[in-house]
Amino acid sequence: MSQKPDGHKPGRPVLSRRGLRIAAIAGAGLLVVVLGAGFLARKNADAHLREWTEQQAVPTVSVVTPDTRGRRTTIELPGRLEAYSQAQLFARVSGYIKEWKADIGTPVKAGQLLAEIDAPDLDQQIMQAEADVATAKANLELAQQTLDRGRLLITSGAVAQQTLDQRAADQAGRQGLLKSSQANLDRLRVLEGYKRITAPFDGLVTARATDVGALINAGAGGGPALFVVSDITKLRAYVNVPQNYVPEIPVGTKAQLAVPEYLGRAFPATVEASARSPE
Repeated sequence: MSQKPDGHKPGRPVLSRRGLRIAAIAGAGLLVVVLGAGFLARKNADAHLREWTEQQAVPTVSVVTPDTRGRRTTIELPGRLEAYSQAQLFARVSGYIKEWKADIGTPVKAGQLLAEIDAPDLDQQIMQAEADVATAKANLELAQQTLDRGRLLITSGAVAQQTLDQRAADQAGRQGLLKSSQANLDRLRVLEGYKRITAPFDGLVTARATDVGALINAGAGGGPALFVVSDITKLRAYVNVPQNYVPEIPVGTKAQLAVPEYLGRAFPATVEASARSPE
């Protein structure tokens, strides 16, 4: 049996040079297609990203018609509550507290006695003033009688006109001394009325800084007020407003007050005055 001249074993495929060349060309073409597709896809993605970025960079606004009816500015600030009417009571006379009638928290009426002062110095001054008035009255009566007798004797020539004029001047001087003494007595009697410290209006005693036997000096420079009476039927709220909010809170602005004693409740209030004083 004779062998084949090409020397290849039977059953194995034979690849020609032409087939290898076609396969290489096909592979290169496929690689070009893949690379081209990737390049185009990347280019499209970059273009889409650039377009999206430009769209996002454009500001979007909403245009509405100006309207201040729905504008509401709310600001919460701390403050303090005080009685709308409050009076600090000082003594007008010096002395000692004889007794007091109202303590802290006592409701009082206008004119009600709060305390009484024992003022022995004032009592002595009143007694002296009364004596001065009595002396002035007696001297005035004597001067008036002397003047009347001189007027009766002037017609007979027993009294000279100059003497009569001196008696008239003396009577006028005595009358002036009586008025001065009487005015001093009236002043002391007015001060005597201040020995009784009374409430100036209906309210509540919110402070008492004295006790029985305490030395009292006349005027407000001798220490704290003896009593403080407050009318708590109407309260005033004091609030320090930041300077940048002052133009937005004119007189008449409505407000709501909240206090820790009444949690969850709000009380209506109105701005009545502004100090307009920067702090």
